[in-house]
Amino acid sequence: MTKRPKNRKSPPARKATASYRALRKRLEEAEQTLQAIRSGDVDAIVVGGPDGDRVFTLAGADHDYRVLMDEMSEGVATLGKAGVVSYCNARFATIFGIPGERIVGSSIFSILPKTAKDQVAALLHAGLFTVSRGEFRLARNGKEAKTVSLAVSKVAMDTGITQCVIATDLTEEKRREEEVAAERAEREAALRASEERYRRIVETAVEGIWLVDAE
Repeated sequence: MTKRPKNRKSPPARKATASYRALRKRLEEAEQTLQAIRSGDVDAIVVGGPDGDRVFTLAGADHDYRVLMDEMSEGVATLGKAGVVSYCNARFATIFGIPGERIVGSSIFSILPKTAKDQVAALLHAGLFTVSRGEFRLARNGKEAKTVSLAVSKVAMDTGITQCVIATDLTEEKRREEEVAAERAEREAALRASEERYRRIVETAVEGIWLVDAE
């Protein structure tokens, strides 16, 4: 008769294998969920970071709504607590020149000039009561500075009250205004110079000159 060895450890090994399989299954499900979010099958955004992926969702939004937001000519973003961006469309990212995955999860204060911190805070505070607007000058390395208008308003979402930010690129409009102002100033300067030449001619004439009306 064969004797069984003492202190047999097969059962613990099977238990460890079962735990490993369960953990692996959960990790696979998590990976599938993250992949679905990245591909757009789930209405959320994943932001990678040193501590791993962070998931941000826009409550109550569906795929068609998100597509509509991405096709808008204006930049759109929603803000959570402390001005953290929970969602932004493609146009918003283009206006600020920052990838959308870097904007989402960041504070609105970090993507606007540090010198405008107080202005941004006042804008967000006023936006809780009415639609507030402000303009900001964004400096770009090696490129012309960009002028951006922000309109902030309060929006009721499924998760509570949030703020919606509409960004409009005013750079071209400001450039046209400056060009028109420069042309107007040039015309006015030319007119003043012409009037000055006429006055000098009249004042230095050797003949007497009168101006009379029809009567």
